Amino acid sequence: MTNCIVSSCERPYRSKSLGYCDMHYRRWKRSGKVTIVPRPKIGSPCIGPGCPNASVARGYCGLHLQRLYRGVPLNEARSLPERFMSFVEIHDEGCWLWIGTTLHSGYGQFRVFGQKLLAHRVAFVGAISAHGCVCHRCDVRNCVRPEHLFLGTISDNQLDRRIKARARLATQGERA
Repeated sequence: MTNCIVSSCERPYRSKSLGYCDMHYRRWKRSGKVTIVPRPKIGSPCIGPGCPNASVARGYCGLHLQRLYRGVPLNEARSLPERFMSFVEIHDEGCWLWIGTTLHSGYGQFRVFGQKLLAHRVAFVGAISAHGCVCHRCDVRNCVRPEHLFLGTISDNQLDRRIKARARLATQGERA
């Protein structure tokens, strides 16, 4: 009896299996390939071009894995404004609506250098103090157009909310 035609295999081949042993024949039948390429272990360096991050699946880090699933070239690096504007839909009414990830409250969320930030705060051009608020003139929570945003304090934001009758006021006997 002769051996399997795979060079490193010493198992005997079966008749009607194209010269393969049982194991290699099943692999060929299932995937069309006889040999298996071992996948890198999770936590090993990413196999993306020049990436120092640890792999999470299939040998890629989270960023390269998302690009792989979306069909985006792995070596394509977009600038922050380009990436931000890819999640913005410009409407004729004037608002630039955030179509990316949103919180349950309706505000957009954008990741910058691994940190999750509110999209309208990223869109606002200018310095924001620790106690400052970026308020909407248009009252659309997922609007990120810089002309529709202004800087204020928490009390300014609450006053603006009361003036525009958006405050939740508890009536007697009810909870807000």
